[in-house]
Amino acid sequence: MPAEDTYNPSKYLKTEFHSLPGGGWGYCDSIYGLDHASQALLADTSELYDAANATHGCGGRFSHSLLTAYELPIRGTWATNFGATLTISNGAWESVHATWGTTIYRIEAYGDGWVLMQNSAEDLYYPSQYSKVEWHTSGSGFGYCISVYDGSDSVSALLEDTSAIYDAANATNGCNGFGHTFTSPAQ
Repeated sequence: MPAEDTYNPSKYLKTEFHSLPGGGWGYCDSIYGLDHASQALLADTSELYDAANATHGCGGRFSHSLLTAYELPIRGTWATNFGATLTISNGAWESVHATWGTTIYRIEAYGDGWVLMQNSAEDLYYPSQYSKVEWHTSGSGFGYCISVYDGSDSVSALLEDTSAIYDAANATNGCNGFGHTFTSPAQ
């Protein structure tokens, strides 16, 4: 645990996990508050962790924490207010525009309201660098802003403070002084 943890600062814990039928996984922090990593690794937790008991299999009193895959909510094919067609999957963001050509980004990670992606190696301006898209629901589509487009690595692009760049509530100037790009389902 980190030194600033409220309950077990600078201590070790053991997290055990298992696959779930139908997909996803469950986990349990079975033992914690230990002084050394080796204690956590070697601790007998057979009385504390029961993968078969989803209700009380964590410490005999608690349920497992259950996780399932998070699908990118904006997957699909979209038309933008700038005349481009976007095709978005969990792994790629493709933008096709008759005038500007095709741009394909490889999606590294995504969450609620953001997508982190790597620019193509053939990108004209920032080849192989990292971009962060911030998005919000708008009507039957979504509005977005590429708030970072020149990240040297994925971590710095994701963690860059964009609070002065992206404002979901300001459609006219909320993307670094420019308007958001808006999408609607492609016909």
